[in-house]
Amino acid sequence: MCDTDRIIEALPDLGSPTSEFIRDANLRPEKEIEDEYEKIYHSHWKVRDAQLNGKTPPENLNPSVVRERHYGMNWIIGYCGQEWDEISTDT
Repeated sequence: MCDTDRIIEALPDLGSPTSEFIRDANLRPEKEIEDEYEKIYHSHWKVRDAQLNGKTPPENLNPSVVRERHYGMNWIIGYCGQEWDEISTDT
């Protein structure tokens, strides 16, 4: 799950200039993104495997959160060149 208060604090106020926010942004190392992608891909597979086999997903994995994170990671890495509205979450 996400700490939305932390996100709200980090983002500029609605309608305010974003130039300082963009200027101060730092890209994460590629290896860190790759590691997170692998983690979420395998977590999504565990959830799908449980669903396909009539089992309960692992307690530490919320299926909705896992799917949304997989979707977001696929967008970040440019999975199959898909546009935001077309992104698949293959497992």
